[in-house]
Amino acid sequence: MKEEVKKLQEQRGKLFSDFYNHKIPERLFVSVSVSSHILAEFGGLDVFEVQYDYSKLAEPAKKICKMIYSDTSPVRPVGIISRPPSFYQLLGSQSFVMGNKGFVQHPEVIGMYEDEYQELIADPYAFLLEKVIPRQYKELDTANPVRALNRIQMAKAALANDSATCMPWYMEIMDEYGYHRGAPRGSGGFTAAPYDFIADQLRSFSGISKDIRRHREELKEACEAILPLMFKMGLPSNPHPEGAVGTPLHMPTFMREKDFMEVWMPTYKKMLENYAALGVRVSAFCEDDWTRYLDNLLELPAGTKLMFEYGDPKQIKDKLGKKFLLQGLYPIDLIKHGTKQECIDKVKELLDIMMPGGGYYLAP
Repeated sequence: MKEEVKKLQEQRGKLFSDFYNHKIPERLFVSVSVSSHILAEFGGLDVFEVQYDYSKLAEPAKKICKMIYSDTSPVRPVGIISRPPSFYQLLGSQSFVMGNKGFVQHPEVIGMYEDEYQELIADPYAFLLEKVIPRQYKELDTANPVRALNRIQMAKAALANDSATCMPWYMEIMDEYGYHRGAPRGSGGFTAAPYDFIADQLRSFSGISKDIRRHREELKEACEAILPLMFKMGLPSNPHPEGAVGTPLHMPTFMREKDFMEVWMPTYKKMLENYAALGVRVSAFCEDDWTRYLDNLLELPAGTKLMFEYGDPKQIKDKLGKKFLLQGLYPIDLIKHGTKQECIDKVKELLDIMMPGGGYYLAP
């Protein structure tokens, strides 16, 4: 059995490698991901309790792997991107808080006031460290450094423990099903577009929507000032064609095209060009519907991976398919509301459009 698993992992590894090295694989690579919240509900577990003991997911994780086909494990160990509540609660976070249904959400919060742009521009690192972090994470108040350092260590230990409780069932699944283990260690990362970071963590959605009119030039300067920090945050230690730096793109679909091109796009484009110069690929999640920006996306480096939530698959394939790797576009609501046959017919329809010529990665 071990030989069969090893052979399957090698086959999947070649599919993955071919895709990221711009070769047409022998078949489509499929990667399905089920969040820990969905997994808990599937297993009839309390979503709140699971997030303080992820070992409880062992049985539903094993069951769901029997039901869902994927070349990568459909269930993953918990990490910081999963937003484990213990980590954020130990830091006194107001930026990421658990809602009454058990989901850790990012509410509308302000980490920088309207009159503080010049402080951010003058020394972004010092400003974030000394002013923004203590506002967003109440236990990291610089007035009490001993307590702050203690809380940092406690949060790191909680995060490590959350991950460790997943590893026994995760490794068992990997060994049983021969899933592909992913890109080489150190070849991936995670960061944000400079404008999105300012919106999400500093000024809030409503705040930045006012600032783009009232403080337009300062906002442009702030994006430039934040750019080196965002670049460094996502920079992989071991760049590799199969790895990627993830960037969820939040604000563009809520902006005017003129504002997008003049204020949002320049620093994001520059960041991607700097990564490309080092052989680093970016995976951009184009949240919402980016139809009106498809021509603008052509300015990004070739080989960037673009994941779309909504849009016309044919238009996206025709316009972007020769330059970029593409992902997404399956209408996930159909799984909830459609029949089994309707779900199958829709994926066939999508693949008829997206597969020719390669460059499409099936990962709803």
